Amino acid sequence: MFKKIATKHTPFSVFAWIISIVFHPIAYATFGSAVLLWMLPEYYFFHTAVKQQFIVSICMMTYVLPLLVFPIYYVLLQLLNTSVREPHARLFLLFTTTCIYIFTYTKLLVHPLFTPIHTYILLCASLLSLSFLITFFWRISLHMIGIGGFIGLLFSLLKITHIYNELLFVLAVAVAGVVAYSRLLLQAHSQSQVYAGFLLGFIVSVVFLYLLPI
Repeated sequence: MFKKIATKHTPFSVFAWIISIVFHPIAYATFGSAVLLWMLPEYYFFHTAVKQQFIVSICMMTYVLPLLVFPIYYVLLQLLNTSVREPHARLFLLFTTTCIYIFTYTKLLVHPLFTPIHTYILLCASLLSLSFLITFFWRISLHMIGIGGFIGLLFSLLKITHIYNELLFVLAVAVAGVVAYSRLLLQAHSQSQVYAGFLLGFIVSVVFLYLLPI
């Protein structure tokens, strides 16, 4: 049986909920795309407005659009007169979000100047696909897969392109620790599910970006 998420409202649990929402797994497509736009040398001379417009487009497709799936799912349940079953909900949302990310990747292919971001979106879609398959057997932490993949991106930027932002890397590692603590505090996952999620996200990200460098 999976542990139920803690419902007792304390300052720590409220903080944990906020952290879980702000650093939701689907947010990292936007975070990573922004990092690439502002760190890669080929984008140095892009006008800030162009970068911002592109990031807004990424956010709409990879963050806002998946969020719209939630109410659609619950409406379907009502129409089918079926109660919410958590494992089924996770699988449905992971599957639909993966499809949205693949659609986003294909739409972005018309912009050859943004090939590094195409690759990163494909990485995110791959992590979602793996999460979907693993969820059939185990409740791995999606939050930790997300932050692990993001830190893998920062690590790959250092190893492959020799671009390094020390403050950003330290901040990302600190966020990973806070997110892990939050998921444990809310009793959403066990320690093994949290650690496995981070390692999966990080390792897949590094291997993926080694094979398809940005």
